[in-house]
Amino acid sequence: MIRISGLIFDLDGTLADSAPDIAGSVKYTLKTLGLPPRSGGEVRRFIGDGMRTLLERATGRTEKPFLDRAVEVFRPHYMEHCLDRTRLYPGAVETLRFFRRKPMAVVTNKPVAMTVKILRGLGIERYFRTVLGGESVSRRKPHPEPILKALRILGTDPADTLVVGDGTADMLAGRAAGTPVCAAAYGYKSRAELDSCRPDHLIRRLKDLRKIAA
Repeated sequence: MIRISGLIFDLDGTLADSAPDIAGSVKYTLKTLGLPPRSGGEVRRFIGDGMRTLLERATGRTEKPFLDRAVEVFRPHYMEHCLDRTRLYPGAVETLRFFRRKPMAVVTNKPVAMTVKILRGLGIERYFRTVLGGESVSRRKPHPEPILKALRILGTDPADTLVVGDGTADMLAGRAAGTPVCAAAYGYKSRAELDSCRPDHLIRRLKDLRKIAA
């Protein structure tokens, strides 16, 4: 058991399973652009590094004008449908309630407007002192900048603020910011990818966070 003064959570694959809605909007985007579809499993593996990178991976294209068009198609469709099938992971509300006296933040590479809509729609926005998205800083995760900004807002020390996420970007950003990191093994990245980052802690269920931190 470790003593912590604050928590920083990722969103997709950590607090909420948003892959079905992301996959639906990717499917719509690919169809609109005349490209072959991607499976849900493929899209899950593409999640975590921001919308533009998601679409680059899904389309297999890197040209700026093409990706600009892909974003134009994807963004409004996903904004409209981001709560169709997205659900909190089991134990999310109970875990946030357990830590409610500690300052908490969400730091994601997802745009802020989409993130806030999801948090509000799932009824957990009130637990977080701040929500930072991909456009909140000049450099997204895995750069430490968004974690460092969240730490300043929370007013907590890096050494006793736990970063919880399901991706290598979360682990690397937390490490670089000087925080302990906890890998969510139930999320979208493989165990091998997470193990390569040597997280301080690993949980197989979100509610297990209550067993390692207080």
